[in-house]
Amino acid sequence: MATFSEVANCVYSTITTDLTAVATTIVVADATGFPVAEPYYLIVWDAAAHADPADDTGREIVQVTGRVGVTLTVVRGRDDTGAATHNTGDRIALLLVVAMIDEWTTAINAHAHAAGDGGVLDISDATNLAAGTGITLTDDTLSTNDGQIDHNALLNHVANEHIDWTNATDNLLTTGTGQFAGYSVSIVAKTAAYTATATDDIITCGAGDETFTVDLPAPATGKVFYIKNVGTGLITVDAQTTGGTTIDGQNTQTLNQYECIQVVSDGTVYWAI
Repeated sequence: MATFSEVANCVYSTITTDLTAVATTIVVADATGFPVAEPYYLIVWDAAAHADPADDTGREIVQVTGRVGVTLTVVRGRDDTGAATHNTGDRIALLLVVAMIDEWTTAINAHAHAAGDGGVLDISDATNLAAGTGITLTDDTLSTNDGQIDHNALLNHVANEHIDWTNATDNLLTTGTGQFAGYSVSIVAKTAAYTATATDDIITCGAGDETFTVDLPAPATGKVFYIKNVGTGLITVDAQTTGGTTIDGQNTQTLNQYECIQVVSDGTVYWAI
Protein backbone atom coordinates (compact mmCIF):
# COMPACT_ATOMS: atom_id res chain seq x y z
CA MET A 1 0.00 0.00 0.00
CA ALA A 2 1.29 3.44 -0.89
CA THR A 3 2.43 5.72 1.92
CA PHE A 4 2.30 9.50 1.74
CA SER A 5 3.90 12.42 3.51
CA GLU A 6 1.88 13.80 6.41
CA VAL A 7 -0.05 17.04 5.92
CA ALA A 8 -1.67 19.67 8.14
CA ASN A 9 -3.34 23.04 7.66
CA CYS A 10 -1.81 26.41 8.56
CA VAL A 11 1.40 25.03 10.06
CA TYR A 12 4.28 27.49 10.39
CA SER A 13 6.85 28.73 12.88
CA THR A 14 10.30 30.36 12.98
CA ILE A 15 13.71 28.85 13.59
CA THR A 16 15.34 29.88 16.86
CA THR A 17 19.03 29.46 15.98
CA ASP A 18 21.18 30.09 12.93
CA LEU A 19 21.23 27.03 10.71
CA THR A 20 24.33 25.80 8.89
CA ALA A 21 24.11 23.99 5.58
CA VAL A 22 25.08 20.67 7.18
CA ALA A 23 22.91 20.76 10.31
CA THR A 24 20.45 17.87 10.59
CA THR A 25 18.27 19.30 13.36
CA ILE A 26 16.17 22.45 13.41
CA VAL A 27 14.77 24.03 16.56
CA VAL A 28 11.52 25.95 16.03
CA ALA A 29 9.83 28.51 18.24
CA ASP A 30 6.53 26.65 18.37
CA ALA A 31 5.60 23.19 17.03
CA THR A 32 1.88 23.51 17.71
CA GLY A 33 -0.09 21.96 14.86
CA PHE A 34 2.86 20.13 13.35
CA PRO A 35 1.99 16.59 12.22
CA VAL A 36 2.34 14.00 14.96
CA ALA A 37 3.78 11.45 12.54
CA GLU A 38 6.51 11.63 9.96
CA PRO A 39 7.72 12.14 7.29
CA TYR A 40 6.56 15.53 6.04
CA TYR A 41 8.05 18.42 4.09
CA LEU A 42 8.73 21.97 5.30
CA ILE A 43 10.01 25.05 3.51
CA VAL A 44 12.55 27.36 5.16
CA TRP A 45 12.97 30.92 3.84
CA ASP A 46 13.67 34.54 4.75
CA ALA A 47 10.11 35.76 5.26
CA ALA A 48 11.28 39.17 6.45
CA ALA A 49 12.62 39.88 2.96
CA HIS A 50 10.22 37.70 0.95
CA ALA A 51 6.57 37.22 1.92
CA ASP A 52 6.32 34.51 -0.74
CA PRO A 53 8.94 31.72 -0.49
CA ALA A 54 8.88 31.45 -4.27
CA ASP A 55 10.63 34.85 -4.38
CA ASP A 56 13.49 33.74 -2.13
CA THR A 57 16.24 32.08 -4.17
CA GLY A 58 17.76 30.84 -0.90
CA ARG A 59 14.69 28.88 0.11
CA GLU A 60 15.15 25.25 1.07
CA ILE A 61 12.82 22.29 1.32
CA VAL A 62 13.59 19.86 4.13
CA GLN A 63 12.02 16.52 4.97
CA VAL A 64 11.19 15.96 8.63
CA THR A 65 11.92 12.41 9.75
CA GLY A 66 11.44 12.87 13.48
CA ARG A 67 10.41 15.39 16.12
CA VAL A 68 10.93 15.70 19.87
CA GLY A 69 9.16 18.76 21.22
CA VAL A 70 10.33 21.71 19.15
CA THR A 71 13.41 19.94 17.75
CA LEU A 72 13.03 18.54 14.24
CA THR A 73 15.29 15.92 12.69
CA VAL A 74 15.51 16.66 8.98
CA VAL A 75 16.97 15.60 5.64
CA ARG A 76 18.30 18.72 3.96
CA GLY A 77 17.99 20.04 0.42
CA ARG A 78 15.01 18.05 -0.78
CA ASP A 79 12.84 18.45 -3.86
CA ASP A 80 15.43 20.13 -6.12
CA THR A 81 16.58 22.66 -3.51
CA GLY A 82 20.05 22.88 -2.02
CA ALA A 83 21.06 22.80 1.62
CA ALA A 84 21.69 26.41 2.62
CA THR A 85 22.39 28.54 5.67
CA HIS A 86 19.42 30.17 7.38
CA ASN A 87 19.16 32.77 10.10
CA THR A 88 17.38 32.94 13.43
CA GLY A 89 13.84 34.15 12.82
CA ASP A 90 13.53 32.72 9.31
CA ARG A 91 10.10 31.26 8.57
CA ILE A 92 9.51 27.49 8.37
CA ALA A 93 6.15 26.22 7.10
CA LEU A 94 4.32 23.17 5.79
CA LEU A 95 3.28 24.02 2.22
CA LEU A 96 2.44 21.95 -0.83
CA VAL A 97 5.61 20.88 -2.66
CA VAL A 98 6.23 18.91 -5.84
CA ALA A 99 7.54 15.90 -3.90
CA MET A 100 4.11 15.45 -2.28
CA ILE A 101 2.34 15.58 -5.64
CA ASP A 102 4.87 13.08 -7.03
CA GLU A 103 3.91 10.66 -4.25
CA TRP A 104 0.24 10.91 -5.17
CA THR A 105 0.73 10.58 -8.92
CA THR A 106 3.10 7.64 -8.47
CA ALA A 107 0.44 5.82 -6.42
CA ILE A 108 -2.27 6.62 -8.97
CA ASN A 109 -0.14 5.51 -11.91
CA ALA A 110 0.73 2.28 -10.13
CA HIS A 111 -2.96 1.34 -10.09
CA ALA A 112 -3.18 -0.86 -13.16
CA HIS A 113 -6.93 -1.21 -13.59
CA ALA A 114 -8.63 0.45 -16.54
CA ALA A 115 -12.22 1.62 -16.83
CA GLY A 116 -14.45 -1.22 -17.99
CA ASP A 117 -12.10 -3.97 -16.86
CA GLY A 118 -13.61 -6.98 -15.23
CA GLY A 119 -12.16 -7.67 -11.81
CA VAL A 120 -12.32 -9.94 -8.80
CA LEU A 121 -12.52 -9.05 -5.12
CA ASP A 122 -11.56 -11.63 -2.55
CA ILE A 123 -13.73 -10.35 0.30
CA SER A 124 -11.18 -11.54 2.83
CA ASP A 125 -9.13 -8.52 1.67
CA ALA A 126 -11.32 -5.50 0.95
CA THR A 127 -8.41 -3.64 -0.70
CA ASN A 128 -8.48 -5.91 -3.74
CA LEU A 129 -11.56 -4.49 -5.47
CA ALA A 130 -10.78 -4.25 -9.18
CA ALA A 131 -12.09 -1.55 -11.46
CA GLY A 132 -15.12 -2.63 -13.42
CA THR A 133 -18.88 -2.75 -13.25
CA GLY A 134 -21.69 -5.10 -12.16
CA ILE A 135 -21.18 -7.59 -9.35
CA THR A 136 -22.05 -11.24 -8.86
CA LEU A 137 -21.03 -13.29 -5.85
CA THR A 138 -19.56 -16.79 -5.77
CA ASP A 139 -18.54 -18.00 -2.32
CA ASP A 140 -15.90 -15.49 -1.14
CA THR A 141 -15.29 -13.75 -4.47
CA LEU A 142 -17.07 -10.77 -6.02
CA SER A 143 -16.70 -10.51 -9.80
CA THR A 144 -17.46 -7.22 -11.54
CA ASN A 145 -18.61 -6.78 -15.09
CA ASP A 146 -21.46 -4.38 -15.86
CA GLY A 147 -22.14 -1.52 -13.44
CA GLN A 148 -24.57 -2.73 -10.82
CA ILE A 149 -25.19 -5.53 -8.37
CA ASP A 150 -27.44 -8.24 -9.80
CA HIS A 151 -29.31 -9.29 -6.66
CA ASN A 152 -30.70 -12.44 -8.31
CA ALA A 153 -27.14 -13.65 -9.02
CA LEU A 154 -26.08 -13.53 -5.37
CA LEU A 155 -25.39 -16.87 -3.79
CA ASN A 156 -28.24 -17.99 -1.49
CA HIS A 157 -30.30 -14.91 -2.26
CA VAL A 158 -33.89 -14.67 -1.13
CA ALA A 159 -36.39 -12.93 -3.42
CA ASN A 160 -37.14 -9.34 -2.34
CA GLU A 161 -34.58 -9.60 0.46
CA HIS A 162 -31.77 -7.24 -0.45
CA ILE A 163 -29.70 -7.13 2.72
CA ASP A 164 -30.43 -9.49 5.60
CA TRP A 165 -28.67 -8.15 8.71
CA THR A 166 -30.87 -10.07 11.16
CA ASN A 167 -28.10 -12.08 12.82
CA ALA A 168 -25.25 -9.61 12.39
CA THR A 169 -23.33 -8.55 15.49
CA ASP A 170 -21.67 -5.46 14.02
CA ASN A 171 -22.96 -2.31 12.30
CA LEU A 172 -23.44 -2.33 8.54
CA LEU A 173 -20.92 0.18 7.19
CA THR A 174 -20.94 1.78 3.75
CA THR A 175 -18.76 4.33 1.99
CA GLY A 176 -19.57 6.78 -0.79
CA THR A 177 -23.11 7.69 -1.79
CA GLY A 178 -26.05 5.58 -2.80
CA GLN A 179 -29.73 5.52 -3.52
CA PHE A 180 -32.32 3.48 -1.63
CA ALA A 181 -35.67 2.73 -3.24
CA GLY A 182 -38.53 2.68 -0.76
CA TYR A 183 -36.61 4.38 2.06
CA SER A 184 -38.95 6.31 4.34
CA VAL A 185 -38.87 8.32 7.55
CA SER A 186 -41.36 8.68 10.37
CA ILE A 187 -43.29 11.97 10.26
CA VAL A 188 -45.56 13.01 13.12
CA ALA A 189 -47.69 16.16 13.30
CA LYS A 190 -48.33 17.72 16.70
CA THR A 191 -50.53 20.61 17.87
CA ALA A 192 -49.88 20.34 21.63
CA ALA A 193 -47.06 19.53 24.04
CA TYR A 194 -45.23 16.38 22.96
CA THR A 195 -42.31 14.21 24.04
CA ALA A 196 -40.43 12.85 21.03
CA THR A 197 -39.75 9.13 20.82
CA ALA A 198 -36.84 7.17 19.41
CA THR A 199 -38.93 6.20 16.37
CA ASP A 200 -39.71 9.80 15.39
CA ASP A 201 -37.69 11.39 12.60
CA ILE A 202 -39.60 14.50 11.51
CA ILE A 203 -41.94 16.39 13.84
CA THR A 204 -44.15 19.14 12.41
CA CYS A 205 -45.58 21.49 15.00
CA GLY A 206 -48.73 23.60 14.96
CA ALA A 207 -51.72 24.02 12.73
CA GLY A 208 -52.79 27.48 13.85
CA ASP A 209 -51.47 29.74 16.60
CA GLU A 210 -50.61 26.97 19.09
CA THR A 211 -47.66 27.63 21.40
CA PHE A 212 -46.21 24.55 23.06
CA THR A 213 -43.06 22.56 23.84
CA VAL A 214 -41.52 19.51 22.20
CA ASP A 215 -39.36 17.58 24.69
CA LEU A 216 -36.46 15.56 23.34
CA PRO A 217 -35.73 12.15 24.90
CA ALA A 218 -32.44 11.14 26.50
CA PRO A 219 -29.61 11.28 23.92
CA ALA A 220 -28.90 8.20 21.81
CA THR A 221 -25.77 8.20 19.67
CA GLY A 222 -26.52 9.07 16.05
CA LYS A 223 -30.21 9.81 16.54
CA VAL A 224 -31.43 12.71 14.41
CA PHE A 225 -34.61 14.75 14.85
CA TYR A 226 -36.00 17.32 12.39
CA ILE A 227 -38.47 19.70 14.04
CA LYS A 228 -40.36 22.36 12.05
CA ASN A 229 -42.86 25.00 13.12
CA VAL A 230 -45.63 25.05 10.50
CA GLY A 231 -48.00 27.15 12.60
CA THR A 232 -47.97 30.78 13.70
CA GLY A 233 -47.32 30.20 17.40
CA LEU A 234 -43.96 29.81 19.14
CA ILE A 235 -42.52 26.29 19.47
CA THR A 236 -39.95 25.49 22.15
CA VAL A 237 -37.64 22.50 21.71
CA ASP A 238 -36.55 21.33 25.17
CA ALA A 239 -33.57 18.99 25.66
CA GLN A 240 -33.39 19.39 29.46
CA THR A 241 -36.75 18.50 31.03
CA THR A 242 -36.99 14.91 29.74
CA GLY A 243 -33.61 14.35 28.10
CA GLY A 244 -31.51 15.90 30.86
CA THR A 245 -29.14 17.50 28.35
CA THR A 246 -28.66 20.49 26.03
CA ILE A 247 -28.74 21.62 22.41
CA ASP A 248 -25.56 23.50 21.54
CA GLY A 249 -25.08 24.18 25.24
CA GLN A 250 -28.61 25.57 25.75
CA ASN A 251 -31.50 23.86 27.53
CA THR A 252 -34.01 24.99 24.89
CA GLN A 253 -34.26 26.36 21.36
CA THR A 254 -37.26 28.26 19.99
CA LEU A 255 -38.82 28.16 16.53
CA ASN A 256 -40.91 30.86 14.93
CA GLN A 257 -43.24 30.19 12.00
CA TYR A 258 -41.60 28.05 9.29
CA GLU A 259 -38.33 27.78 11.18
CA CYS A 260 -36.77 24.33 11.46
CA ILE A 261 -34.07 22.77 13.61
CA GLN A 262 -32.20 19.55 12.91
CA VAL A 263 -30.40 18.01 15.88
CA VAL A 264 -28.18 14.98 16.23
CA SER A 265 -27.01 13.31 19.42
CA ASP A 266 -23.49 12.10 20.23
CA GLY A 267 -24.89 10.03 23.10
CA THR A 268 -24.38 12.80 25.65
CA VAL A 269 -25.79 16.03 24.19
CA TYR A 270 -27.64 17.25 21.12
CA TRP A 271 -26.04 19.38 18.41
CA ALA A 272 -27.88 21.54 15.90
CA ILE A 273 -26.67 20.78 12.37
